[in-house]
Amino acid sequence: MNKKVRHQKWYGTIMVLAAGFILSVSFIYGASLNTITGILLLILGINYLSRPALEYNENEIISKSALGISKTYQLSGSTLSVTGGRVYINNRKLPLATFIIHKGDYKRFLDFLKTKIQNSKSAEVTNS
Repeated sequence: MNKKVRHQKWYGTIMVLAAGFILSVSFIYGASLNTITGILLLILGINYLSRPALEYNENEIISKSALGISKTYQLSGSTLSVTGGRVYINNRKLPLATFIIHKGDYKRFLDFLKTKIQNSKSAEVTNS
C-alpha cells in the first residue's frame, strides 16, 4: 500500500477562497476573463485539498501535480540521497515545493528514504 505526502490544508483553502471571491465578483458584474481564472483557481484549490503531492512505497515514488500529471521514480537501482531536506534521485532533485507540503508527512517520507539509504549501504558492505 502506498504511503502519502499531503499538501498543507491552508494552501488549498486560500486558493478556494480566492476562487470564490473572484467568481462571486464575476457573477455580480458579468462574465469576463476573470471567470476563467476563478474556475481554474477553484479546480487547483480542490486538487490541492484532495490529492496527495507524493505517494511512495518500497519500490517507487510517484510525484503528482495539482494538474493531474504524475511522474514515477523507480527506487530499485537508483542512487538516493537526502541533502538539506531535499531529495535527489540519480543526482536529480525531486521537484517538490516543500513549503506547501504537510510537515509531518514529509518528515516521515525523509525518514523512510534515510532508512532505505542506510539499508542499501549496509547491504553493499555485507556483499563485499
